[in-house]
Amino acid sequence: MNKTEYDYLILDAMSAYGGSFVQQLSKLARVADTSNFEKLKVTFANYWEEYDRFLPEGDRKQKL
Repeated sequence: MNKTEYDYLILDAMSAYGGSFVQQLSKLARVADTSNFEKLKVTFANYWEEYDRFLPEGDRKQKL
């Protein structure tokens, strides 16, 4: 699973609005290889859903 533009928008929101754990998760996800990124995204899928609400309406729910 490659990182999409939507993933980077979510990671930006996590970095800007998250607590210390979510901010570190955002950093980790950015540097993860494809295999490890997929594991992180599946394991912490709730954060992708939670931080989607911080995106502008036009960018929300672009789950490609």
